[in-house]
Amino acid sequence: MMYNVAPIQTVGELSQTSDNMSDESAVMARLDALQSRVNTIKSVLAKTPKKTDFGSKFIKKVAPLDIVVNVNPAVNSPHGLECLHRQLSSQFKVLTKSHVHSTATGAKCDLFKSSPLGTKDTRKDYQIIFTVIYTCATDDLTAFIGNSRLTGISSVTRFIGRILDIYPPQDVEIENYLDLADLIGDSDSPKKEKMANAKILDQHFAKKKFCCGDAVSLADYAIYSAIGSIDEKTRGKNLQAFCARMEKL
Repeated sequence: MMYNVAPIQTVGELSQTSDNMSDESAVMARLDALQSRVNTIKSVLAKTPKKTDFGSKFIKKVAPLDIVVNVNPAVNSPHGLECLHRQLSSQFKVLTKSHVHSTATGAKCDLFKSSPLGTKDTRKDYQIIFTVIYTCATDDLTAFIGNSRLTGISSVTRFIGRILDIYPPQDVEIENYLDLADLIGDSDSPKKEKMANAKILDQHFAKKKFCCGDAVSLADYAIYSAIGSIDEKTRGKNLQAFCARMEKL
């Protein structure tokens, strides 16, 4: 990574400038930016699984896999997760169950539909049991897989992406957007911060169709889920256009 970074400036060059303080500040700013990028890469490497035994082989080994997702309809509407759920249903035999907890009574809880059950169907007839519980008792998007608990949009999106074999380990650009999705979707994030990040995304989508270019990636599903926590009326036109593109997938 280091050889791809443009030269900063040597001490000798600094001494020859007329405004050393300004140049020194610029150098420190670039060093801070470089340190931030290094930390991001280290974070990506730490999150990368040592064994990539996911996908169809993983499902075949553990089926039926139980995935239980808690969604707070008062905080967010994770449309990106619903898109991933549709992909799961197209690749595997998925039984979907949707339940509304008493705390979510009266809220809009129609993002996931329960599967019609056959009279003789059993758990063994399915590869994935995908259960969605709408509850206002949990603020953040949470998924339970066996004894493991995944909290936050990025963690849940990564796991589903691994099952679908669309999660590219060590892709720093995608990881940056996954982390951004957590910032936007976090129930504790200040509204001003959410709107500031939404504005950045709106400017980004003025030039690109999707997060990482002209092709959809796992980053888009995470961002699409996170945007569900922002009122549609406050979204910029480019951000709205992005949502429309994701809706058509």
